[in-house]
Parts: sequence; structure tokens; C-alpha cells
Amino acid sequence: MRPPTSKLIVAMLVGLVCAAAMFGAARAGEAPQVLVFENDLMRWTLGADGLSTSLLEKDGNRQRLSERPHHFAWITKDSKTFPATRVERRGELLHVSFGASGVEADYRVSAHGPYFVV
Repeated sequence: MRPPTSKLIVAMLVGLVCAAAMFGAARAGEAPQVLVFENDLMRWTLGADGLSTSLLEKDGNRQRLSERPHHFAWITKDSKTFPATRVERRGELLHVSFGASGVEADYRVSAHGPYFVV
């Protein structure tokens, strides 16, 4: 078990990451590097590259993703599959690009109790 001091430091770091995700990057026009979404049970971290990098269970700090990041969304166009390659926050929406497909989409992510709704 970690001493209470380390829990405080972790909580502060998580707070900083959440603040950075909410307010975007320091310079105008830059996409934030990390987006963080939380519900009652989980904390989901999504990179600007479309990769889910963490799905952390709050109770016990258990990581629920495998060691390698996963694309959070995919589309199929002309029988080819394309992963999400860029994500940026636009107000309440996530604007997502799917690489060479040329497809872009807007997603709304919300937390309802123990669920994320995309």
C-alpha cells in the first residue's frame, strides 16, 4: 500500500492532466495531447492521435486496457478499414479524422453513472 503522500501526488497529477484536456493546448490552434473522460467507475484517456491509452478503474487503480494502445474508433470505406488518426475537442464535440480515408466525424462523449456513451 502506498503512503497517503503518494496518493495525493497522483491525485494532483491526474488533476493537471484533466485540466490540460479541458482547456486544450497552451498555444492557439494546437490539439490537446490528451483527453480525459471520467464516469463513476472509470477514467478513460484518449490521445490526440485517436489511441485509447488508458482505461483505469478508479477503485483500486486497475488498468483495464492491454499494454498497447488501441484506436477508439474505426470506419469502413470501399471495403477498407481505417482507424481514427486524429482527435480534437471542438466545444462539446470530438472531431475525429480517419487518415487516408478522408472521412471526418463528430462524436459526443458523455458519462452516465458507470457508462460512457459515444
